[in-house]
Amino acid sequence: MPKGRNNLATDDLKSRKKNNHLKDRKRIGLLSNSAIIKPLRGKPVERQPDNIFSDHHSAEETLRKAHTGQETRAKKGTPHRVAKNEPMEHVISENKHVEDALRETERFLSSVFASIQDGVSILDHDMNIIRVNPAMEQWYSHATPLVGKKCFEAYHSRNQRCEVCPAYETIHTGKGAHEVVPKRGATKEILGWLDLFTFPLVDTTTGKMKGVIEFVRDITKRKQAEEALRNEKQRFQVLSDQAPYGIMMIDKEGAFKYVNPKFTQLFGYDLADVPNGKTWFRKAYPDPTYRHRVISDWLKDLEKANPAEKRSRVFTATCKDGSEKIVNFISVRLGEGENLVTCEDFTDQIRAEEALRKSEEESRKLAQENAIMAEIGRIISSTLKIEEVYERFVEEVRKLISFDRIAIRTIDPKEKMVTIAYISGIDIGNQQI
Repeated sequence: MPKGRNNLATDDLKSRKKNNHLKDRKRIGLLSNSAIIKPLRGKPVERQPDNIFSDHHSAEETLRKAHTGQETRAKKGTPHRVAKNEPMEHVISENKHVEDALRETERFLSSVFASIQDGVSILDHDMNIIRVNPAMEQWYSHATPLVGKKCFEAYHSRNQRCEVCPAYETIHTGKGAHEVVPKRGATKEILGWLDLFTFPLVDTTTGKMKGVIEFVRDITKRKQAEEALRNEKQRFQVLSDQAPYGIMMIDKEGAFKYVNPKFTQLFGYDLADVPNGKTWFRKAYPDPTYRHRVISDWLKDLEKANPAEKRSRVFTATCKDGSEKIVNFISVRLGEGENLVTCEDFTDQIRAEEALRKSEEESRKLAQENAIMAEIGRIISSTLKIEEVYERFVEEVRKLISFDRIAIRTIDPKEKMVTIAYISGIDIGNQQI
């Protein structure tokens, strides 16, 4: 072949390669991070609502058919045409690699989507469900198929948007939103509670929002636990408000978190008067020495205390009006380091016990005196010698009266004389009796 024709064929081949390469580049659209391939030819592929990866599967099928047609035409051609289409075969090979990578990406993303244990739902701008993960299908199996329905229709059995709707808020603000919503069954009954978070679904190529991602977590057990705790607190409130003894709730820092009405009735103080232990000790125990003893005993008990173990101490506390009351303080340390203290007024009880002891003591003393007087009478009226009578008499009197010296005198009214008949005890010298 002449040199000129050879150069012309070479230039023609280079031009064909360049044109084929450009055509293929135009046919294949690789969309940034989402790895979506547009169809090569034919009608636009209809969007599948349940696929967040746009026209991915349709693009794959169109690309596969295009590759098959190109390979068939290349093989049917003459060796000369095959040689001329070598650049096209190279492009086809590259496209296969892209296709394989695309399939692997799709499998990976689908696996991640399906493996999320919480619910995930994808909505378009009109709040139509375009894709859900298995968790949502399981929770709302009574409303399947979910895809294609309005979210409020599928999830809440409503014919219009919910009054409080995080998805609607995200669509109109472009920002994430959150709300706790009921988990409803087939007849609209509330089966539980869901933490619903919504985020804008943004096309990374255009930067525009394409829809809404709903992330849903079942918090039914947490809500039930919160409700149980709330009920327990209400019961405690009722019991403590009606308790016949004072109650203090003190946190681990020493702050008074609660005092019941009986506490205020007992001492006159409320939370504003005694916001913490330091103020309480200063007002309830104004005497520094006694206050130091009370604080020392409290700290000792606190160091040795185990959770739920009762510690009892009786102290005399000064009330707001200045009066004093004897109170039995029973403290229990709770699990979080708080202390629950009950205050039982022992004032009347202890005073009654003291009065009873005093009365019993007086009764015993009176009975003893009566017994001694009876013995003295018996001695005086006895037939004992007078000296012996005097000695026995002095012994019995000593039981009633403590003395150092005693004298027994006889009086003669007629003679107007006083005679000392008997003397016992310490000699007092020249003192006249």
